[in-house]
Parts: sequence; C-alpha cells; structure tokens
Amino acid sequence: MTSESCTFIDRLKRAYATLTPDSPDTLREFYSEDAVFIDPAHTIHGREALLQHFARVSKNVTECRFEFDAARELITEDCALLSWTMYYRHPRLRRGQLIELEGASLLRLRPQIVFHQDWFDLGSMVYEHVPILGRAVRLIKQGL
Repeated sequence: MTSESCTFIDRLKRAYATLTPDSPDTLREFYSEDAVFIDPAHTIHGREALLQHFARVSKNVTECRFEFDAARELITEDCALLSWTMYYRHPRLRRGQLIELEGASLLRLRPQIVFHQDWFDLGSMVYEHVPILGRAVRLIKQGL
C-alpha cells in the first residue's frame, strides 16, 4: 500500500462521507472517463453516465452520507475493498425516517477508479421500506 493510494482513498471516503443529494459531481475527480460501476440493480459504463445516475437516484433523497469502517478495509496500490454504512432519507421510504444500510465496495484504481462494484442487500435498501411490499419481504426473510 502506497501513501499515494491511501491519500486518494482517504479523499474519496471524505467525499462520500460529506456527499449531499445536490453534489454528486464532487465525485468526478475520482472516476476515470471509462469507469464501470456495478451494484445489485445497475451496471453503468462511463463517468458521465455514472454521475448522471448518482444525480438521478439522489434526486428525491433528503439526506445521504457514508461512514467507513477502517478495521474492515483492505487497500493496495491498485485496489481497495471498503466496508461502509450508508445513512439516507427518502420521503417515500419508511415515512422519511433515517435508513441505515451496510455494504462494501471493491475499487480498481489506475490511478483513478476504473471499476467500482458495490455489494448490499437491495431488499434492505428499498423493498423493506415500501408499504405492504416491505411487510412481505420481511416475512420472507424471517422464513429463511
């Protein structure tokens, strides 16, 4: 792990920790032009498409921030595995109350991010907080 990669990751973590729904463009400097982003619901190619995606999904979010768990991360010169908790509010999910979601991100760096894959429980993020559907999802999870 080089100090350069740590500095980059530290700056990235600060950017995500202070992210606001109005500021997804603050992430521009971290992603390469041809970056690929994958999460449980999307595969996105290119920095501009990714920034548009971030703007679109945060449009109705009233709060969104990340906290990172340094004890559960691995950083090398060209790769980072980060563990995080996202806190967010959406007026149509859980009556606008704060929602907490745990996840992890794999980042490949050259020197900007060229590949970003997120892992999280999509049900915990969205489906469990939608009236009627949420109750069904929670019942299914309890039955497993």
